[in-house]
Formats: sequence, structure tokens, C-alpha cells
Amino acid sequence: MAFYPVRTAFYSLLFAVSATVLGLTCYRTNYTEKQDEPDILTHKTHFYSAVIAELIATSALSIIWSLWVLSILLGRIGRGPLTNYGTELLGLLCLWVLWLVGAAITTHKWSNLKWCRGSFRPCRILESIKAMSWLGWAFTTFCILASLWNMKSNNQDFTGPAHGRGDHTGTYPETRTTAARPVSAV
Repeated sequence: MAFYPVRTAFYSLLFAVSATVLGLTCYRTNYTEKQDEPDILTHKTHFYSAVIAELIATSALSIIWSLWVLSILLGRIGRGPLTNYGTELLGLLCLWVLWLVGAAITTHKWSNLKWCRGSFRPCRILESIKAMSWLGWAFTTFCILASLWNMKSNNQDFTGPAHGRGDHTGTYPETRTTAARPVSAV
């Protein structure tokens, strides 16, 4: 069963969510760094949140990783240690932990913003960051499950090519059109 189109869709969605989180977190950092009046939530000026910086790094790494794996999937790159299932799953596991930590801390830190999200843009931005960071974690989880499913369905191990299709590079097709003559023993 061809499962790489589903993996391609999941990685494309991970790219889109990561780009959105990167934009939202950069906006939040720019807002808090340039704020001359106290922030509505913290009453501070000229600051940044460590979890927002972590989500910037996580989303940037996810963008790079999703583009790399999309090039492997669509280009059928399957040779070398950076293009196998083990490397893909190791990278996804690292991103999974980063997304989980960022989403959990963001949710804990700004758990109740209902009182201000209708009136203040920073609250709406933080609500969007919370939601999109959980979506980043979810799509990373889906990418892990899809990769494991593809590896199992193709009877591969962790050293198999991550593109998930038959790797026939370097083999030559049979081009003979006549049968070989029997060799007689003399």
C-alpha cells in the first residue's frame, strides 16, 4: 500500500502550522520587546517570554525538518544515513518533545485568557499560539505514526529508505530477448 502521500500531507501540514507559529511568536516577541507601556498580562515593558523563544526555535526547526523530509519523500532520496527511517523518527521524536514542552508551558502560563481575548489583541495572539502549538504537537505525532506504519507495511527496519518506496537504484533490468543457450559439458 502506498502510504507516502499521507506522510507528504502530514509533513505539509506540519510545515504550515510551524510557519504560522513562527509568525505568531515573532509577532509576540516584537510586541513585548518594543512595548513602552505595561503589557496587559504582565505589567512589564521591554521583555520576552522564554517559552515564546522556545516555540520560535521549535517552529524554525520544524520548518527545516519538514522541508528536508518532504524532499526525501518527493525526491525518493534513499541513500545514506540521513535519509532512513531511524533518522526520520529520531528527528521527529526530538520535535515531538519540543512541541509538547512548548505547548504545555504555554497552556499552563496563559491558561485563562477568556477575560481579555475579546478586547485585547495580545490575548488573541497568545490564544492562537496555544492552539497552533498543540496542532504542531499533533501533526508531529501523526508524522511519527505514519512513518512507523509505512515502515511496517513495507517490511523495512530503521535503516530502510525513508521515502517508503522500492529502492531499485543501481539494479539493471533484464534486457535479453532470447533464452540463453544451454552449455554442454565436455
